[in-house]
Amino acid sequence: MDFRQLYYYREIIREASISKAAEKLHIAQPPLSQLLKRLEDELETTLIHRYRQKWEVTEAGRLLYDYASQIIGQSDQLKKRIHELEMGQGGTIEIGVSSS
Repeated sequence: MDFRQLYYYREIIREASISKAAEKLHIAQPPLSQLLKRLEDELETTLIHRYRQKWEVTEAGRLLYDYASQIIGQSDQLKKRIHELEMGQGGTIEIGVSSS
């Protein structure tokens, strides 16, 4: 499982549709469906129950969505903090004073 898979999975759940997520991500729908299937195979569980006209996220699928959202959020925060450090807007300055 990699970061891209988590990002794409999160978008599938947010859009409540593989085809809508594919459109938003600017990729074709079949590769996104294949990515979902590979995730399910890797985790050895069903993430989404598929029915004819709708689908339902399983408990495992909701758990993965929660963790994916946290990981992506932390990654965004890390990028922001690093950018702030590089721009001189963040960080820590330590000042020492000698007692002699």
